[in-house]
Amino acid sequence: MNSETKPSMNTTSRDLTLTRHLKTTPERVFAAWTQPELLRQWFTPKPVVTTEAEVDLRPGGTQRTVMRMPDGTEHDHRGVYLEVVPGRRLVFTTAYVAAWEPAPEPQPGTCGFPMTGILTFEPEGTGTRYNVLIRHQTVADREAHEKMGFHAGWNQATDQLAELVESDLPIPTPPPVSCPTGRLVSPYLNFDGRCSEAVAFYREALGAELDALMRFKDAPPSEGCAPGNPELIMHAALRIGGTQIMASDCHGTGKPSFAGISLALAVPDAADAERTFRALSAGGTVCMPLGSTFWSPAFGVVTDRFGVTWMINTIPATQGSQSH
Repeated sequence: MNSETKPSMNTTSRDLTLTRHLKTTPERVFAAWTQPELLRQWFTPKPVVTTEAEVDLRPGGTQRTVMRMPDGTEHDHRGVYLEVVPGRRLVFTTAYVAAWEPAPEPQPGTCGFPMTGILTFEPEGTGTRYNVLIRHQTVADREAHEKMGFHAGWNQATDQLAELVESDLPIPTPPPVSCPTGRLVSPYLNFDGRCSEAVAFYREALGAELDALMRFKDAPPSEGCAPGNPELIMHAALRIGGTQIMASDCHGTGKPSFAGISLALAVPDAADAERTFRALSAGGTVCMPLGSTFWSPAFGVVTDRFGVTWMINTIPATQGSQSH
């Protein structure tokens, strides 16, 4: 066994770590963590067996495993992915069992305490530097996890992982991830106390998908970032088409302001523009009625109920293809 664990020397640390050099590519290790048929082969230290594995690989997606003990009893474990960078990084938490349904209170004497796993898969020579960081909410949870056998269990599971990915077993993997050559800008909106309402509204009005959501109460107390109301949203990420919009309640004063900023939303046809414009107008203010312009068959501007201004612009598919 050549896993390298780092016992917690700092008694105030909430983290447990493990690192290993694996003689394979980062993509194969990532695949072993994210393909259910592979996950079942190595995930639990023998003689414990993983009988079921489900993976919804996206931020907000659920990971579920069922472990069968030698005495035949089974334990169902669930978590939610927070970040997915194919072939390079995987972050999950057991604080949620679905997006974004909090996990129930753990039963005394079980390992059901919430934790966050941060896994990185870094190219190192001809192999991979595999790093595991398990962060707990409290020092007491970290100590309990150590006493339950974190180091022995994760070392053995990593040995099993190494045996799998370093073998000649064919593993379908995505192409290697290349570093982005450009920059990415995403809008970050401060709803100042109305973020939960806004998230629900945009999911209904725009069909937005919720990629991430964390409330202030979910942050470790040691971070000192909780406002007066711990139920307020510290961070949310919504995906509308191919664009991600991030949002927060920030200080939660109840006075959101979006002066001088508009969001331009392109839709493929006039019917979609009409539906979207009508949905965003509910409780808002029409700045420019939806109508035909010299550049678009349907364009309009509306400020929604939260003060966010949207420019709805119809760009037919044929027009979009001609512009490239």
